[in-house]
Amino acid sequence: MMRVVIVAIVLVCYTVLLIIYTSHFKKEITCSNCDHKYIVIPKRIFAYMTFLQAAGLTVGIILLHDFSSLVICAYLAILGCYYLCKKDGYKCYSCKTINHLP
Repeated sequence: MMRVVIVAIVLVCYTVLLIIYTSHFKKEITCSNCDHKYIVIPKRIFAYMTFLQAAGLTVGIILLHDFSSLVICAYLAILGCYYLCKKDGYKCYSCKTINHLP
């Protein structure tokens, strides 16, 4: 029981650190249509974060010997592949024009 609590606390701390790390990569985009400025996080950074989260969860699952939860890790890995393959296009909040990173 104590092992489960320790692994859960470590995984929560790992997730919080990944979120903090991801939030440092904000980019500012200016809309080409209405000149509205907004801040986005690049999709490639989300892909790296999901891969790292999948790796962390896999290690946690192996330590807990609970292999029924590997589906979540597979889902995160597929989501990371999706973000790596997706084009970087960000929709403007005011006029809905799709803009790209400079």
